[in-house]
Amino acid sequence: MNVLILSHSYFAQENQKNIISLSSFCRVKCVLPKQWDAPFGHGGAFQATQNKELFVPLKSVIVFRSQYIFTSISLGVLHFRPDIINIEYNPWSLMFFLALLYKVLFSRHSKIVCTIKKNTFIKRPGFWGRLRFFIASLSLRMTDHIIAVSGMAQDLLTNKFAVPLWKISLCH
Repeated sequence: MNVLILSHSYFAQENQKNIISLSSFCRVKCVLPKQWDAPFGHGGAFQATQNKELFVPLKSVIVFRSQYIFTSISLGVLHFRPDIINIEYNPWSLMFFLALLYKVLFSRHSKIVCTIKKNTFIKRPGFWGRLRFFIASLSLRMTDHIIAVSGMAQDLLTNKFAVPLWKISLCH
């Protein structure tokens, strides 16, 4: 099984051991920013502690606020052919839609798994609020499975977006 992970969480060296451990069960590639301005001294240029072939650091562009995208549509893994694309971003983020574009262009058979870490969605009034809610609902329908890392995130999905519980795994 091939697993592609998109996340800046593994920029921190102490988190890289999770990808290294996962690689003993499947083939894995972790795509992350080449540069990162992270808090608590974790910023700078990406450095893999070991197993450098597991990590694919890419140039990224900040689009607005904390939203960024990679500059490569192929995500630097054109010939990897993942069975699972795990996106550790909200399904209404730009990174989610970049991953969907990658799937459509290069890996149609891949399953999309989205890891949602926080309850960050705020339903706003007016046209833009309704449009944002529509986009979020649509993107959630495009996921094959969701990993919620908190009960609050799971409640957001089930209560606000009517995502069925069978489609969610709660994993603290």
